[in-house]
Formats: sequence, structure tokens, C-alpha cells
Amino acid sequence: MRIYSINKTYKPFTDKVSLNYLQSKGITYTSKILTSDILLSSSTNSKIFKIFKILFFWKKFLVYTNEPREDYSFNNFEKKNLIIMNVYSGNVFFNNLHFLGSYHYDFTNNLGIPFNKNQIQNKTSNYQKEKNCAAIFGYKNPNQSTLFKNNEDISLNAYRQNLAIFLNSKGKCDIIGGGWPNTIEVIEESGFESGGQTWWDRKISLLKNYKFNICIENTAYPYYCTEKLWHAIASGCLPIYYGKNTAIYDTFNDNSFIDASTFNTFEELYTFLNEMSESEYSERFENCKKIMLKSLLNKQHANKMEILDRFILNMKKLTN
Repeated sequence: MRIYSINKTYKPFTDKVSLNYLQSKGITYTSKILTSDILLSSSTNSKIFKIFKILFFWKKFLVYTNEPREDYSFNNFEKKNLIIMNVYSGNVFFNNLHFLGSYHYDFTNNLGIPFNKNQIQNKTSNYQKEKNCAAIFGYKNPNQSTLFKNNEDISLNAYRQNLAIFLNSKGKCDIIGGGWPNTIEVIEESGFESGGQTWWDRKISLLKNYKFNICIENTAYPYYCTEKLWHAIASGCLPIYYGKNTAIYDTFNDNSFIDASTFNTFEELYTFLNEMSESEYSERFENCKKIMLKSLLNKQHANKMEILDRFILNMKKLTN
């Protein structure tokens, strides 16, 4: 079975482990579109997909992405000559650990979090850290970042930006990232490469100086849990996350991360952070650390090829 990617820069499962596994199942990538069995895309929303769908109407198409805004089809995941695997289909993310110690479909990239039990066990957090809270993400125009499902906006871009701005106005949060309005003081812009470091190493080195980290996802959906939460814990920060409409409590419990969705206002959250005792802070962080360690061990023992198996299963559905 031969796969042709219509997005020239996009090919999931291209690390050596994945390619060898695919090849063992008789599946390879090809540069020849006419002799390919499946055309792969990251989105049904893109112009290039729509063009290829017209030009090669007789071909089989598989859409695969782990980004919630790359493809936002919410239903009809299996159509004639087309299968969609995205954040909302239930077969791309099916637990909270996909970005823990790997980049989901790239098993060779640990995103700065190695499977090192001792490293996590020895990680400590310091309630007396000089810097209070960090928000590390790029700014998006709130009017262009909404995403409605069943008449509810599941986007968290505006929420997390407004929270960061509010805490910044209180002198409690440093903002790091690109695209922020000129009225907002930014400590530094972050890119894929920063100062000779990969972005995740730079991020972790920055977070080590902070007590809290706003690590809210850009979208709230079950099992869409990226490296943000894990990076906070690995850096010795107590995470400020958003639990509503996710499945995060499959992994974490109430007395661990700070769930921003449980507060009615930013002022309530600010007061909670400001009045948190050192003992509660330490207890919450230790709880987060234990959960992360357990999760690392669970992922080590899990069959990570299940991600690939679901990818392969849907290709076989198309070609049978």
C-alpha cells in the first residue's frame, strides 16, 4: 500500500520506528501520485485538499491530524473514498499521555521529557521562587480563534490570553510569546528555535524560574492534552490548567493542578493563587509529580503502536 502526501511538508509517522512498522505491514510513502493507493492530507479545509479531491476524484483520501484547528470536522468521519482521523474522531487521541515523553506520532522526539524516573522523582518545586507565574504561548486574534461545536465555543485561546493579561496587570504573570499587542509587555518572543536551543528546552529553562504556569490548551476536547501540562510539572511549576470539557481527570485528581474552569472570575482565581499556603502548594505539586511519574511508567508499558495500528486500520478500510 503506497501513500502520497498532498501536503509536501506534512508526513506523520516518519520516524524510523514508525517507518519500519509501516513497512512491516506493507505500507510505504511514495512520491508518485498516480501509482499511489491513498492520498494523505492534514485537512479537509485546505485549498489544496479541495483541488486534489476534484482532480483525483477516483482516488482514496485519508485525512490525519493531531491539531484541533487543522481539521475541524465534527462528524461524518467516514465517507465515500474519504476517512477523517482528527482530534474529534476518537481514534487519534484516546488517552491523556500522547504528548508525554513523545510527540504523539513521532516516537523519537520526547519534547524534553525523557523516560527518566529519577529525574522526575528528584524534581522539586520552590514556593519561594522569585517569579510568580508564566504564560508561554503566541497571541491569536480572539475574533478569529473561536471554534463552535454544538453551539459552544470550545476554543480556549481568548480565555487563556485574557487570564494572562489579567494576572499581568496585577504584576503576577510574565508573558512570553509572539504576536501579542504592543500594549502588552512581553519578556521575549518564542520561536521554534531560540538561542541555539529547541523551543521545548528553552521553554523548560524559562519555566524553572516560576512558581505557576498557565498551561491551558488552545482547545478543550477529551484527551487533547499536549506537552503544556507536562512541561509545567517537569519544570517545577504548579500548572494552571482548564479541565472543563476535557478528560484530564481520568489521569489527575482534584488536589493536583489548579483547574481554572472551576473559578467564576479571574479575580477569584487570582485571590486563590495569592492566598495559597506553602503547604498546599507543596502538596499539590508533589501530587502532580507522582501522577506524572505513574503516567510515564504507564506509557512505557503501553503498546504505543496502537496509534499506528489505528492509522493502518483506516487505510485498510479505504482500500478493501
